[in-house]
Amino acid sequence: MNKEKIKALQNEVRIQIDDSQYEEIENELCKMEEIAKAFSKVDTRNVEPMVRCFETEPVFRKEDSIYNLTKEEALINANSTKDGYIEVSRVVK
Repeated sequence: MNKEKIKALQNEVRIQIDDSQYEEIENELCKMEEIAKAFSKVDTRNVEPMVRCFETEPVFRKEDSIYNLTKEEALINANSTKDGYIEVSRVVK
């Protein structure tokens, strides 16, 4: 990982990085890259895929709506709407 790759990455995910932060971010990303490399070396051929980290089944509560908004009421305070939906700025390219 180097400064040029970090600059490209910041543009892709639309974040701002100060010049003073590049070295620290580069070090952190290099550490994360080393950890990922270590995981790729682990032999998982005989390991069954895990769906949940706990043996218990999830318990869901019944959803009872106290207050229901109509679509028009939900859109009334939106800054921008399009075709009956709230329109938001794109977050990633």
